[in-house]
Amino acid sequence: MRTQAEIQADIAAVQAALEDVHGSPTEVYARIVGYYRSVRNWNKGKREEFDQRTMFTDKNDKTAVYAGSQKRAACAAIQYPALLEVYTRRTCPHCPPVKEYCNELDIPVRYIDADTDEGLKTAAAHSIRSCPAVIMYNAEEKEIARAYSVADLKAYGLQPCTVKVNIA
Repeated sequence: MRTQAEIQADIAAVQAALEDVHGSPTEVYARIVGYYRSVRNWNKGKREEFDQRTMFTDKNDKTAVYAGSQKRAACAAIQYPALLEVYTRRTCPHCPPVKEYCNELDIPVRYIDADTDEGLKTAAAHSIRSCPAVIMYNAEEKEIARAYSVADLKAYGLQPCTVKVNIA
């Protein structure tokens, strides 16, 4: 068994070794005017602006867990939505597939165009920061989940109703 003096000597040796650690400079890239560039090559004004930036932290607990992060085994305990609220934009390339998929589901859908003033206010009230976004509500119109793509909707367990009818 080690004595306290031996342990103190080991601690002192590690502290001395840590004082002699020399790293190499890290190259930091950040987005400026649409493309990424090394921060060290920025002018003085942009570097000062970069130093004053704060990182975004989402304090909305509703967006911490969305349909894409649900485990498939947990889907059995998930409520089936009674209403979908779909936020879209006209210029969004990802919105049409989500709209089409939601139309195929046997669930009422309320579409909100985030390009309009009213739609933008509604999106802001629900902390929608990107499109497409689907908020799923239960029968009491309480939010139960969110999805941001067709893959998220499928991961939540929402499948289109496909009924084949043969007319003779």
